[in-house]
Amino acid sequence: MTRGPVLVCLLWLLSALVVLGACARSASTAPRGSGPLLGSGPMLSPTAIGEEFLWRQRVTASWGDRVESFDAVLQMHEEQLLLMGLGPMGRPGFIARLTASGVTFENRSGRSLPFPAEHIMADVQKVFYPWLSAVPAGFSGTRAGAYESLMVSEIYTDGRLVMRTFERSDAIDRGELVVRYEGWLPGLLAPQRAVLNNAWFGYELTIITADQQSLSAQTRASGAASR
Repeated sequence: MTRGPVLVCLLWLLSALVVLGACARSASTAPRGSGPLLGSGPMLSPTAIGEEFLWRQRVTASWGDRVESFDAVLQMHEEQLLLMGLGPMGRPGFIARLTASGVTFENRSGRSLPFPAEHIMADVQKVFYPWLSAVPAGFSGTRAGAYESLMVSEIYTDGRLVMRTFERSDAIDRGELVVRYEGWLPGLLAPQRAVLNNAWFGYELTIITADQQSLSAQTRASGAASR
C-alpha cells in the first residue's frame, strides 16, 4: 500500500507569502479562518512516515482573490524532516526543520512570517504522514480514528487514499482540514497531485509532486554495494 499523502498547509502557504513576497502586507491580511489563530496541534515523530525521501514540488496557493505559485523541496533524512521554500533562481527563501527536539526555522527572505514555523511542519505532516494504521491491500471504504486532539477520517478506493479529513476537538466550530489525492503510482510514497482545503485558516493548496527520490532505497543499495 502506498502511504501517507501530501502538503503543508501553512508551510506552502507561508512559502507563497514569504518567497513570493506576499508577506510584505501586514499579518492581519494573511489567510486565516474566523476566530483567533489556533496552535499547531499535535505532531508526529519525523521518522513516523517510515521512509527517507527527497521530493520536488510545485505548489499553488489561493485565498480570497489571490493566487500564488512556487517551488518547494521536502526531505526526510537522518531523523530530520526539512522543508525548503525556493525563491527566484531556485535559491532558498526559508528552511524549516523538524527533529525530535522540535522545530527550528531559518528565514533568508528578509520578511516576517504571518504564522509560527510549528504550523508549517504540523501541516506538512497532516498531508504527507500516516495518522492511522495501515489498511489491508485493496481496501475500499471509510475509516476513522483519533490522535490526541485530532479526529481523522479517511476514504480509500482499491487501497489508495483519496481523501483525508481532520477536525480538532479543541476547535470543533472552526470546521475541517480536507485533503484530496490523485495520481497514485506504484512504488511511490506521494501522489502526483493533492488539493488541500483548510477551513481553519481559509486557503486552498494544489500540490504537484513532480519528482520523488527514495533516499532509503539509495542507502540500502549503497550498503549492499559496500559488502
